[in-house]
Amino acid sequence: MDAAQREKADKLWSMAQAVMGLPFRTFQHPVFEEAYRFSNQFPDYKLQSEKRLRTTLLDANYETIREESEKKMFDHMVWDKITISCDGWTNRNGRPQMNMLHISRHGELAHRHVDGSNETKSPVWIAEHIMKDIKETWHHNVLQFVADNASANILAGKLVRERYPHTIFGGCVAHGLDLLMEDIGKLPWVKEVVNDCKSFIKFIKNHHMTSAMFLDFFSNDVTLLKPAAIKFATNVIMLDRAWTLSSSLRSTRTKTF
Repeated sequence: MDAAQREKADKLWSMAQAVMGLPFRTFQHPVFEEAYRFSNQFPDYKLQSEKRLRTTLLDANYETIREESEKKMFDHMVWDKITISCDGWTNRNGRPQMNMLHISRHGELAHRHVDGSNETKSPVWIAEHIMKDIKETWHHNVLQFVADNASANILAGKLVRERYPHTIFGGCVAHGLDLLMEDIGKLPWVKEVVNDCKSFIKFIKNHHMTSAMFLDFFSNDVTLLKPAAIKFATNVIMLDRAWTLSSSLRSTRTKTF
């Protein structure tokens, strides 16, 4: 391949990436590189049809991942001490879910998830699923159950401990820190600073004119951040970013026309 041919190939790959909306990192992913290198050994190899990718090959991939997961799960159960971590969330269809994650010195394994639709997330319900998970594992290898610090989870941990006395309940440290920051944020002087900063940033980002004014003084590789609706700790990130960009914010506030 000469330089002109290489340049054309690069442009074709770049155009394919742009048209299909693939992430730039796709071409550096080890799985993609492995598939490309192997296929490149056979000049007569042709890309598979969409139908085969959607059916037989997808099923084959599912089986491969299932077998690898089962082997990893067996290794976890036999050789490792395990922490079971669970967390609730809502999927894109608005259905409540609870993930069950196994954690050991070899890594993490998503064991299963529970659909919580039409269920009351009571301590008994949570404990039943935790104990089911422990039972499906070699229970003597399960050391602890970790979740956020909600009262239902704490009571569920006590119920699990009654059944399996060798286990302990551990509250999520990240959730605990978020609650700590939330309590600090309730102090009157902190609350005033957070609310003022939040209002100022929203005003700038939600209006085209003020956003353009800010960009006139903006020279960093970072921009203003809005806090998330759920986690209070994102307010701390918002404040830190605002402090980093304080010079630009001050210039925006005092700009005259």
